[in-house]
Amino acid sequence: MAADSHVGGGVPHSTQKIIRVRGAVIGFAGDLQEALRFVAWYKDRRKPKPDFSRDEDDDWEALVVTKAKVEWWGPGMVPIPINEPYYAIGTGAEYAIGVLDMGHSIDDAMRVAIKRDKENSARPIIKLTV
Repeated sequence: MAADSHVGGGVPHSTQKIIRVRGAVIGFAGDLQEALRFVAWYKDRRKPKPDFSRDEDDDWEALVVTKAKVEWWGPGMVPIPINEPYYAIGTGAEYAIGVLDMGHSIDDAMRVAIKRDKENSARPIIKLTV
């Protein structure tokens, strides 16, 4: 999994948007605070699921990748299985998927997404494997 490091809103800055949790790699996009609430719950799934229904800004998504599966998670807190050879989230996702569809590498996909997505993509690129 690879991710840029840009966080917009307020004062734009860089942070790591993919982390390793309980044998999975989680990447997230959108509202950082909401995504981190999800990550905190995923770390200890004995806790009740966070309720995002009252949040004004529920614009976040996460990919959870394990050796066995890939799942998309969002504010509804129901995992959606991804049965594709690759997938992307965030504002640069369509650029990245297009490059991957052409048979290029994840590094190439990240370069194109960062170049074309003027809204939110930035370096450094972080990569983790399951």
